[in-house]
Amino acid sequence: MKNRLMTIVFSLVMLTAFGQASDDYSQTIRKEFNTTAETTLEITNQFGKVKCENWNKPMVGVVVTITAKTDNKEKADKILAAISVQMEQKNNAIALVTKIGDMPSRNKGDNFNIDFVVSLPETMALSIDNEFGDVVCDRRKGDFELELSYGAYQLQALDGQRNKLEISFSKGVINSASNAEITLSYSGLQMESVGTVKLHSEFSELSLTQCNALDLQSAYDKLNFEKIGSFKGETAFSTVKLGEITADLTAEFEYGAVSIRKLASTLGFFDARFEFSSLKIEDVGAIRFKTLAVDIEHGNFNYPSGLNVKVEKQGYTEVKYRAEDAAGTAKFKVTATNSNISMR
Repeated sequence: MKNRLMTIVFSLVMLTAFGQASDDYSQTIRKEFNTTAETTLEITNQFGKVKCENWNKPMVGVVVTITAKTDNKEKADKILAAISVQMEQKNNAIALVTKIGDMPSRNKGDNFNIDFVVSLPETMALSIDNEFGDVVCDRRKGDFELELSYGAYQLQALDGQRNKLEISFSKGVINSASNAEITLSYSGLQMESVGTVKLHSEFSELSLTQCNALDLQSAYDKLNFEKIGSFKGETAFSTVKLGEITADLTAEFEYGAVSIRKLASTLGFFDARFEFSSLKIEDVGAIRFKTLAVDIEHGNFNYPSGLNVKVEKQGYTEVKYRAEDAAGTAKFKVTATNSNISMR
């Protein structure tokens, strides 16, 4: 009986020493700013979520919740005391900045979050810089800038004249954008609809449903574009899947693979260079080429018999393919080295 009692006491001591659950200790900061049509807002944060919601008031409302997760209140108070949020308004500029001072020593499981909920007019120019946290935004009609690393993002619509995003080590969704300049690094992006986009991407995955005009710089990416009007770009070591090209393409592809499901009958011109790459066009549809010129060195060109192509050999390694159709409208030009080109 005595041994059993000692075992129970020892177990309770061990649970107290090593099994204490962390509790949440938090503080909330609230502030409002009056605004005009020219007021801009800049948010700089880390280790937390930034959520921006639209409202119809001529002001900005800010709610910041700072949460410390630890096993005792004394340590939580020290963590909370080390975190401050500077909020100031100078002329027409509002700035919200998170500052983190010296932290107490923390055990495994100790953590903290700094979460913003900001209410603002949808036409206000907004800039967000967040690290180690997520960003969620309602529709924006003013200029928008986002710099995000190590987080996730959900942007409903970017309808302003200027939208600039720099994303690293993050994944997210943009439902729509009138135009955008986007830099991706080790990240993921899903876009539904965009007017004009300038994209610089590396080591990332991108899915785009519809785009009027795309200007692309890509390296080591996986890219999936469903419907593109005008395509301009350079890629290296990337895989590119295109659903349909409706207007034109001017591009250079190196050390990669390009597949196109369909060339639309509205295509104006296709001008591309391939090096150590491949191009596969699954369906040329009813399109008729006014001119077709394919120059290949160390590679092959497979094409439909109906194209009536003339073949001109230049030495042992280079072959030129030519075709003309007076009733055609599209111009097709490919220069390829150590690459295979095929169309059906």
